[in-house]
Formats: sequence, C-alpha cells, structure tokens
Amino acid sequence: VACIRTNESMGMHVHVESKNYSLESVKSICQQFLRFEEIIDSFLPFHRRTGSEKCHSYFESNILSVMSRHHTLKGSLKAVSSCQTRVELYDLMNPGFRERYHKLNLQNLKTGRQPTIEFRQHHSTKDEKEVVNWVRFCVLFVVNAAKLPLLTGDNIPGDAVFDELFENIIMCPILQDYYSEKRANSENVD
Repeated sequence: VACIRTNESMGMHVHVESKNYSLESVKSICQQFLRFEEIIDSFLPFHRRTGSEKCHSYFESNILSVMSRHHTLKGSLKAVSSCQTRVELYDLMNPGFRERYHKLNLQNLKTGRQPTIEFRQHHSTKDEKEVVNWVRFCVLFVVNAAKLPLLTGDNIPGDAVFDELFENIIMCPILQDYYSEKRANSENVD
C-alpha cells in the first residue's frame, strides 16, 4: 500500500448487491439510512460530514435532500414508505441533477447498470482494517436493515442514537467498539 496515494477529495465507495430485495426491503434500507445518516457521519472525518465546507462538493446528504421536500424526519420516512414504485423511491432518495452523488446512491438500481446500493460517504484510506470494517458495516447495514419492518406513522421512533444503530441493525459488537473508538477520536480532533 505504500504506492497508494490519497487526498481529501477521494472517497471509498462500497457497492452492496441488492438484486434480490423487494421494494419494501429497499424502502426499509432507505428509511434506516435516513434515520442514521448523522450517526454514521459522527464516526467519519469532519470533511466527509454533512455541513462541512467540502462535503457538498463530494456528495449530497440524503436526509437533507428528502427533508427539503418533506420538512421533517418523520415526514421523510413516511414519504419513503409511501413510494409505490422503485423509480419513485430512487428519485426521492437521489433527486436532482447530482442524483448519483448522494451518500446512499441508488442510481445503479434505477439505470440497471449493476444491481447494487452504493455507499459513497467514506473517505479514501490505505488502512486495511478501516477498509475491511467499512465494507462489513455497509454489508451488514443493507442485509439487516432490509429485514426490518417499514416505519409508518405510529411506529416511527424518536431520535436515532449510536448504540441503536449497532445493536439493532449492524449487530456486531466488534464493529460497535471499532466505530465507538473512531467516533471518540473524531470528536477530539474536530
């Protein structure tokens, strides 16, 4: 890895196969991503977080994109659950002319280019442990979020918290410890 060079503008994109997921499962993945986007940001470097000066030049926030039309997290989650078609869901989650440049990119599903959900928010890295843990996180997020029931009306929980993400979706104590430490170190740097 000594010959690999990275900079802040580069990202690590992870594609998770999703060709066998129903519309309801993809909606559940999207809802959980909207709920936890800020929590995921919290264990990444500041320049990869929504609100940082550079973040917008790399990708768009899914939650801010959806909330720009539905105003609240609850309204956004309801909008996802009410999508009647895959294209409607893909356009809701990745709107506008920068549609594929969102943290959670569904455009490969829309175009049929490849049957994957793409995670774009991670920074580039030469650290093998960081790469393996992020890939594991993305795969577990998709696989486990797809199994959850849709959030509609009364079953929409309150604010998302770090432990809930790892205990109810990722379900891997090793990753929870790893990202807890990353989050603590990130808070000390920013």
